[in-house]
Amino acid sequence: MNNKALTLSIVIPVYNEELYLKACLDSIAAQDVKPLEVIVVDNNSTDKSLEIAQRYEFVTLLSEDKQGQVFAQAKGFDFSTATILGRIDADSVLPTNWTEKVVHYFQEHSECVALTGDPDPYDVVLRRLSLAAFHFYHSVVARIISGRTMLWGANCALRADAWQKIKKDMVYRRDIWEDYDMAFLLNELCRV
Repeated sequence: MNNKALTLSIVIPVYNEELYLKACLDSIAAQDVKPLEVIVVDNNSTDKSLEIAQRYEFVTLLSEDKQGQVFAQAKGFDFSTATILGRIDADSVLPTNWTEKVVHYFQEHSECVALTGDPDPYDVVLRRLSLAAFHFYHSVVARIISGRTMLWGANCALRADAWQKIKKDMVYRRDIWEDYDMAFLLNELCRV
C-alpha cells in the first residue's frame, strides 16, 4: 500500500450534541496538523447542533435522514476524499497531536487497516472507575470473547480503501454497535 500521500478526514455523526459539539470542533481547530476535511453528519438533530457546526468554516455539514449512527457514519465515510477516515463522536475532545499521530501511525505501519485509541472520559462521575471498567470490557472481555481487536468508535481511524471493501457487509441496523461490526469485518482483511 502506498503511504506517501496519506490524508485524513474526520467524520463526526451528530444527533442532539449541542452540549459537546463546540468543544469537539474547537479541539479539531487546535490540531497541530490539520485534517484534510472535517465532516459533520447531522442525524436529525432537534437542538442547536447544526448552528454550532455551521460556525466553523472548516466543517462540511451533511445530513442523514435514516436515524442511527451507522447510517450517519457511512454517509460521512462515503463522502470523504481522504485516504484515512478518522471517526470520533461529537463529545470527543482530541489532543492537539491526534491527527498527526494517526497519519504517522498509518505511514509507519502499512499492514494496518484500522487503528483505535483509548477513551479518557471527562464528564462522568467516578472517572477512574469508569475508565477501568471500559478497559476491562473493551480490552479484555470483548477481545477474549471475539478473538479480535475491537474498535472504539469515539476514537478510531481506518483506511478508506478498507472501508470500500467492507461497507457492503456492514449490518445497517440501529441495534448493532457499528464500531464492533466494523472491527469484525476489518479483522478479516488485515491487522487492526
